[in-house]
Amino acid sequence: MPLLIKRFGFIFSCILIFGSGRAIAQDPQFSQFYAAPIFLNPAFAGSTEDTRLVLNHRRQWPGLDASFITTSVSLDKNLAKYNSGVGLMVTNDYVDPAGLKSTEIAGQYAYLLPMTKTLSFRAGFQAAYVQRSVDFGKFIFGDQISNNGLSGLATRETFVSDTRGNVDVGLGGMLFSRRFFMGLSLHHINRPNQAFTDQVSRLPVRTTLHTGFLIPLNKFKYGKKNKRFTANEEEQKGLTPAIIYKSQGQFDQLDIGLHFNYNPIVIGFWYRGIPIKTYEKGINNHEALILLAGLRLGSLSLGYSYDYTLSKLAAYTGGAHEISVTYLFSTTPNGKRSKVKGPRFIPCPTI
Repeated sequence: MPLLIKRFGFIFSCILIFGSGRAIAQDPQFSQFYAAPIFLNPAFAGSTEDTRLVLNHRRQWPGLDASFITTSVSLDKNLAKYNSGVGLMVTNDYVDPAGLKSTEIAGQYAYLLPMTKTLSFRAGFQAAYVQRSVDFGKFIFGDQISNNGLSGLATRETFVSDTRGNVDVGLGGMLFSRRFFMGLSLHHINRPNQAFTDQVSRLPVRTTLHTGFLIPLNKFKYGKKNKRFTANEEEQKGLTPAIIYKSQGQFDQLDIGLHFNYNPIVIGFWYRGIPIKTYEKGINNHEALILLAGLRLGSLSLGYSYDYTLSKLAAYTGGAHEISVTYLFSTTPNGKRSKVKGPRFIPCPTI
C-alpha cells in the first residue's frame, strides 16, 4: 500500500504533462499567500512605502515519489509621486521525478486610485513569459515493455518538443480601507497552450478572491498630529481574519484562517478545504490544516509554515513545508510621498 501511494504522485505528474485538452493542471501555490503578495495579485506591486524583496520556497508532499518544489523571488517598489507601483518576479516550479519544470519571469504595474477619504482602489496588470520543459528520458512508454519486462529499446513515441514557451497575462484589483480589504485577481486570461504534444491543452484561467478585516489590539489616533498614520503601524498588534478562494478549471479551493500579530511575533492558523463539497461520492474536500510562525527583526521578516494533510494520504505525503523571507529597503525620498486623501496601504496580514 505505501508503495502504491507513493506511485500515485508520479502518475499524477504524468497526467499534468500528457493530458489532453480535458486534463486540467493547477498552478503552484503558497500557503503563506500574503508573504507572496505580487504572486497572489499584481495589484500588490508597490503596496508598501518601502522597496520590498521577497523569497518564497515551498516543498509539497516530500513523502511521495513526486514532490512539488516551488521557489519565487520578487522585488517591488512604490512610486509614490505617481501613485503607482512596479514589480518583477521570477518563479520556478519543479515536479520530481517527472522532470517537469516551469520558469516564469513576470513584470507588474499597479496604480493607486483614491475614491474617498476612507476608501481606495489599486488596479494591477501582469505580463509574463513562461517556459516549461520536461525530461522524457524519465518515463517508460508502452512500446518499451515486452512480455519479459523492459525491452531496453528507445520509444517510438513522437513529441513536438520537450520545451514550450508562452506569454501569459494577468489582471488584479484591490478595494481597501484602513481596516478592510477585498481583492480579485485573474491569471492566464489569454489561456496559453501548454501541451508538449500536437494536441492543444489550454491553461485555465485562475480566479482568486481574497478578503479580510484588521482588528487592532493597540490604539492609534489619526488626526492633525499624526498625519503619517498607516495600517502597518496598527498591525504591530492585531488580529486579521482572512479568506482566500481560488478556482481554476474544475478545481476550487478555500482557505480560511487568522493571523495574530504581536510585534515581533506572528502566528497564523488556517484551514484549507470546502467541507460541504465533494468531488466524488465518499470523498470529502478536506485538504489541510496550516500552522504558521513568523518573526520580524526590523526590516527583515522570516516565516515558516507547515501543511498537515487531512485526507487518508496524511501518513504518506509528508505534508508541505514552506519558508518566506521579506526585506524592506527604505528608499522613499523626503517630499516624494503620495498626497492622496484616502488610505495608501492595504491592511492585509503580513509576516
